[in-house]
Amino acid sequence: MNYEKIYNQIIEKAKSECRMKNKEIYYERHHIIPKCLGGSNHKDNLVLLTAKEHFICHKLLTEMYPDNIKLLYAFSAMYMTNKGRIKFSSKSFEACKQRLNVFKSEFLKNNNPMKDITLRNKKRHEMTGDSNLMYRLTSEQKIKHSKSVSISKIGGKNPNSKKCMYSITQEKFNSGAELVRVYKLKGSVNYLAKKGIIIWI
Repeated sequence: MNYEKIYNQIIEKAKSECRMKNKEIYYERHHIIPKCLGGSNHKDNLVLLTAKEHFICHKLLTEMYPDNIKLLYAFSAMYMTNKGRIKFSSKSFEACKQRLNVFKSEFLKNNNPMKDITLRNKKRHEMTGDSNLMYRLTSEQKIKHSKSVSISKIGGKNPNSKKCMYSITQEKFNSGAELVRVYKLKGSVNYLAKKGIIIWI
């Protein structure tokens, strides 16, 4: 199949109609030559397409340039942005996601930033060197910080650690988190407290 020919036919048809955005027909702006292939935002490189045409054009671009991961990402994003406007098969979506996964895996094999020893040393320095706030604290400040963290986890400031009661059964718990876990409740501790399901004691 000549994907490029089909792509050009759609673009030429849209251009020939001198389309303008209006309330009657929904159009989307499309870069004829994608930006990742050197295209610009100049009006000569832009065309108005229907949602269906736009989707098809991006699908065609992934076929024309199968090794371009940016075009795959753009096409993948259309499944979210065009939800409800275009009907497409789950098979097509799965194929796109599989190709993206292969590209990302191959890319990370050769371009994983953490394989760069310079970057790794930089990150290590950030965690242990002068740039880390904890390493700039005095001994007294560290003790004070440690105590404040402990207090926030044990009680008072942290709603998950306050003693509470389940309003339905009147059963008491040492923490909101424990109550939620035991009864498998849905929603955050604060939300359940606002609804009166959890009562602080």
